[in-house]
Amino acid sequence: MKDLRDEAATGVRFSLNYLSRGGPLKDGERFRRRLYRLFSDVALDPESIAIAVEYETGARVPWGGYGHDWEDFFQDAELRDILDAITVIWRLLGPGGRGQTWLRETGRIFREENLGYRCDEKAGVHFAVDDEFQRNWASTISGLGLPRYGAARAAFEAAQASFDMSPPSGREAIRHTFDAVENVFRLVLGSKVSRLGSTEIQKSLRPLVLSLHEGTAREGLNKLISAFADWVDGAHPYRHAQGVEAMEVVPLEVAVLFSSLGASILRWLIELDLRIAEKRA
Repeated sequence: MKDLRDEAATGVRFSLNYLSRGGPLKDGERFRRRLYRLFSDVALDPESIAIAVEYETGARVPWGGYGHDWEDFFQDAELRDILDAITVIWRLLGPGGRGQTWLRETGRIFREENLGYRCDEKAGVHFAVDDEFQRNWASTISGLGLPRYGAARAAFEAAQASFDMSPPSGREAIRHTFDAVENVFRLVLGSKVSRLGSTEIQKSLRPLVLSLHEGTAREGLNKLISAFADWVDGAHPYRHAQGVEAMEVVPLEVAVLFSSLGASILRWLIELDLRIAEKRA
């Protein structure tokens, strides 16, 4: 029998190590209570923040005997008001010091309470898939930083925005991810190709890649290029209308898989493009 201690993280609370978390939650009593305690620690002027929250969001922060009752707000307010307040509170706390603590600890609460949200660098709240997906995504965005990849970056950021829609649009995420990959694919091969398709991969990309490698790396890449072609063929049905009145909804897990693989392919193509440019220089 497998010893659970083999997988348990040292110094982590029991519930995080051993209790089943299931899928991401939309809301939670523990999440709200922890957020209230965090707010109590970082907010030096809760009355001014209450006014700002009411002014910016239209939400009501209840009045208590000696001022606004923030505990009641975090406990009973609509979820949209809680998530909006996170951003407004950060704006008043500022980007450093207490604001940084608010942003960092809110993100930790989201993760530990298994909430399906994440905060951006300015405390805007977005839907989140999982930590690994977000790391993969951030790494790919970083790789698209050069002006040469501006169009691909715009398409890839549009894919991220598709996951932030309510509800998330898996179809749009796949479409935009494909567009980003196609853009860099065409940069790599130049005038040799006009589109991204499995035929173009086999005829133009494969010989180019194999010419740059030898031995085990060459053998492995030969197989991975076939997988790339399969990814392209698998994405095509989601990119074109199916001739029906109601478009089939793409399950989120399918969109995440396609987009995660696309992100990895995109980073590899960027590295390939830079390597070719270096050889030409």
